[in-house]
Amino acid sequence: MRRHAPWLGAALVLAAAGAARAEVKDAADLLPAQTLACVELRQPERLSREVAALVKGSALDDMPAVMAKFREKLGDNDNFWFGSGATSLTLFLSPELISEAGRIQGAAWAVTGVNADGPEMVFVLLAGDSNFPTFVPRTMLVESSYRVAGDAEGVNVYRYRGRVYEPRPNPCVPPAPPKFEESGPYIALLPDAFLLASSLDGAKDVIRRYKGKNSDPALTSLAAYKAAAKLRDRPGLFGFLDVAALADRLDAAGKSLGQAEKRGRPSRRPSTPRPSAGPSRR
Repeated sequence: MRRHAPWLGAALVLAAAGAARAEVKDAADLLPAQTLACVELRQPERLSREVAALVKGSALDDMPAVMAKFREKLGDNDNFWFGSGATSLTLFLSPELISEAGRIQGAAWAVTGVNADGPEMVFVLLAGDSNFPTFVPRTMLVESSYRVAGDAEGVNVYRYRGRVYEPRPNPCVPPAPPKFEESGPYIALLPDAFLLASSLDGAKDVIRRYKGKNSDPALTSLAAYKAAAKLRDRPGLFGFLDVAALADRLDAAGKSLGQAEKRGRPSRRPSTPRPSAGPSRR
């Protein structure tokens, strides 16, 4: 009887886990079917080739040479240091980053709902073969003051916690104790993706869909989304908007907000007229 190596079973388990993650082909697969609006980044590889062709031969293609010639014209008394921040933005259209962007699998930004606090938003980026999209948020989570706000399926969800600086109306009065609050989006880092969400529940929903623990219909299951397959196959940005549902949600959120304001507003009692003073008697 032939025996298999003891590590073969573990390798098969890891391969199966990798195959389960590979089922997420589109970022829209991680969004709920009741999504109100969505913008997808489609076909990044083809899009990067088109952008690279446009940039080829331009100043952006060899920005170091362009800046070197510009500094020669300025001479040794170069005071162009204030423009370094602006010129550094051109690096996002450098050949290296354009090529790296083509390795991304896809991304999507969506409004998944509306409540009294405002729109529920989610941003999902599938890294694909690129390490850059997950390395940047990992660095941010390590270096900045982020705390664990919750977790879902073994994945931590982080949120920034920092000091709130309030003005001192009277400098002669000792300052109040420092106050710290959580602010900003909720962030989760997955093996080959990362997400931003405006609420903890929104982040947990995306994580469960990524892990295959949520069987609720996704945005890509809608008939309207399937009918737009040819449009989604084009490189660039694809937008989806459910106008009727978005209008209904905004109306409902506006009504609930108005009712909350009425409940919090002090009631005004009709003032009772004072009796008029009669003629004084002396």
